[in-house]
Amino acid sequence: MTLQSFGLSARDEQVWRRLLRAPGVRADELDRELGDGAAASVVRLADKGIVHVDVEGRCLPADPGAAFDRLVSRRLSEVGEELRGIASAGAVLPGLLTEHREAAAIESVERLDGVEATQLRVLEISASAREVLAMHGPEPFAERAEVTAHTLRRLRSDVVYRTIVHRSVLDSEPYSARVHRLHEAGDRHRVSDAVLRNVLIYDRAVAFVRIDPADHRAGAYMVRQPGMVASLVDHFELAWNAAADLVPVPDGPDATERRVLELLTAHGKDETAARAMGVSVRTFRRHVADLMARLGAANRFHLGMLAARRGWL
Repeated sequence: MTLQSFGLSARDEQVWRRLLRAPGVRADELDRELGDGAAASVVRLADKGIVHVDVEGRCLPADPGAAFDRLVSRRLSEVGEELRGIASAGAVLPGLLTEHREAAAIESVERLDGVEATQLRVLEISASAREVLAMHGPEPFAERAEVTAHTLRRLRSDVVYRTIVHRSVLDSEPYSARVHRLHEAGDRHRVSDAVLRNVLIYDRAVAFVRIDPADHRAGAYMVRQPGMVASLVDHFELAWNAAADLVPVPDGPDATERRVLELLTAHGKDETAARAMGVSVRTFRRHVADLMARLGAANRFHLGMLAARRGWL
């Protein structure tokens, strides 16, 4: 067994053993006897309190038992400090994980090959989304029946959906029926004659775009990079404002819209307004979002201005 675990080098241990056998030699004598570095070992041993150098330069070792106890005590103290440092380092882990996830999310563009991989990831992301913006060109994203069922369930959970479709897709009776069914369930649809690219945007934070615009079977890119997603959101809003409602909307507000506008004016908090209307906060906010989309309002203040100009207030 060596004493290196207590912070002593092999040379330190050699010098200490030599002094225990014949105490009282001088450091320079140790250098001549044991070679260069022996004097430096004396300094380290003295610093640890196991060797004393008197005024005449003689090296005197402490009692081995007391010296060993001192080494053990010092080493245990050092180990305790290390363990406390390791324990406290664990508190840093959540922050490191958060930074890692945020950094990965900021720069992430993931390739999803094939329809199956794309549909699975879309279902995964949409499961927790509160707002969905969708744009479908002449050939929309291929969707399975379970995807439509999932959308209907999310609509019943007060998720806000807005969808733009190319007018030509309504020529397909099955697709037209699905569009109208979703529209009636709350996924507000508009139609456009403009060139549209297939895009899905969730919570203005994650977007899906086709790998090959002409072939949905190739799969899609899932984009999280904020600048790219923001550009896609802007593109959607421009297309939305230029599109026409799937079902013509009456010129004036219906009873629900008028009530929402009245409550927005009368109450400062959505919770209070929702309670007065007898609906959940999510449902109330969905009505507000629908009104903003209908009037093309950028925010609630703008909504109030536009509604007032139309005489809705």
